[in-house]
Amino acid sequence: MIANREKSYLSSLDEWKELQHHFQAFRHTRIDALKAQDTERQERYTQQLAGLVINYSNNFFNEETLWLLGQLAQKLGIGKFIQSLFQSDPVNETENRAALHSALRSPELFSGKYFTQNMSQDIDACFLKMSEVVDRIRSDQLLGATGKAIKSIVNIGIGGSDLGPKFVVDALREFCQDDISFDFVSNMDPWDVSCTLAKLDPEKTLIIICSKTFTTIETLTNAKVSFEWLGSNRAIEQQCFAVTANVENARSFGIHPNNIFPMWDWVGGRFSLWSAIGMSIAIAIGMEGFKELLQGANDIDHHVYEVSLEQNLPLTLALLDVWNVNFWGCQTRAIIPYSTQLRYFISYCQQLIMESNGKSINMHNQFVDYATCPVIWGGVGANSEHAFHQLLFQGTLCVPVDFIYLRNSSIKHQQKQHNILNAQLTAQSRALVNGNYQEETDRHKIIFGNKPHHLIELNGISPRAIGNLIAFYEYRTILNAAIWQINPFDQFGVELGKKGVREYASAML
Repeated sequence: MIANREKSYLSSLDEWKELQHHFQAFRHTRIDALKAQDTERQERYTQQLAGLVINYSNNFFNEETLWLLGQLAQKLGIGKFIQSLFQSDPVNETENRAALHSALRSPELFSGKYFTQNMSQDIDACFLKMSEVVDRIRSDQLLGATGKAIKSIVNIGIGGSDLGPKFVVDALREFCQDDISFDFVSNMDPWDVSCTLAKLDPEKTLIIICSKTFTTIETLTNAKVSFEWLGSNRAIEQQCFAVTANVENARSFGIHPNNIFPMWDWVGGRFSLWSAIGMSIAIAIGMEGFKELLQGANDIDHHVYEVSLEQNLPLTLALLDVWNVNFWGCQTRAIIPYSTQLRYFISYCQQLIMESNGKSINMHNQFVDYATCPVIWGGVGANSEHAFHQLLFQGTLCVPVDFIYLRNSSIKHQQKQHNILNAQLTAQSRALVNGNYQEETDRHKIIFGNKPHHLIELNGISPRAIGNLIAFYEYRTILNAAIWQINPFDQFGVELGKKGVREYASAML
């Protein structure tokens, strides 16, 4: 519930009011009518960005809509905000920090007093240390306490220390080293850690504990279970790594100093897979593969940094998100990848988007009087067609959808089956726009269509393409926040929840 009783900055702007007026005149316009009036609409509103091709033509807008949204972006100083990101200004104003996760993959774009030469050297040193360890593991030179090579990696973390690495390792399975297994433990439920460890050999397993603060109760509790399972102090010393900003806590916990990798205050947890939090990714696909992932994100960094606001594709989609949420009243957004390899992207996006933008106080210290973040949900197509597409077609909610799909199959000899899958997606898209209301007379069968959605194509699954996809969604999310005038880099609601856990659980630990 929005607690505001005052007019907040954004809704007071003339540009916002112009959009409200435009919506009243536009609200009965259908997407299929817009496409019929402009036969080049799909081509005009389909753009390629690195390895992504994004078709946003199936949405409620015309040229005037985009112009008005662009005027709003200009008024809000979005160009200046983007400059501030790369000039390492403290854009995380509530915590007085810069947000420099992008500097992990694009240090050449960053300047300003908060991005120092020492920080650049720290990044280089961290990646060098990662590279040395990764090479030793992948070549069977890093041995456990009993002299056996490491063949299993268990990543223990939660939130940003789990969701990003888990998604990327799963998505890039075909690039992973075959003789090493990867598991991710996050839940406090003892079933999670116990079932994971039960199938592994403690003599051949490396535990990576990922916690920025090294105080996260779920992570440390699961880490203690893994210590007991390893069975000896020597095994803990040789087979347990930590990624953290709190080196002293990690050392006190029992991690050997040589096995601690750095995190920094200027990297938020949900933006941290580009750092040593991505150690499991680097082991899985090799350090060169990890660098390709970073290069994919670098492609998007350069786009956002270099192009005009009018050409900035993450900004365009962010503006359309605001248009859908604040003017069309869309309270949720579905993410539906037509690729099993992208199945964990949904949960990754839930944290990225809702932890960033689930806010109700703006940067002018006002309660907002407008909606901010929609609920993010979804499922894998075509399974989702037989689960919840009924709601998309005939439900009372208007749910914008991001359909994400691959141009070509990762299974080379199954391209025909993949083409059938993409045909299913095309059918869903057309039906969402057109419906059948013009020819169907039975009310129970009428599909009115006119449902907005994006079509996002990857040219294939590769480290670089996955880097493209993740960074694109990062910027779209951050620019959503800039338009809503909220801070996407803090998470005080999460912190309150953590405080409660510590208070209630302390007597049991």
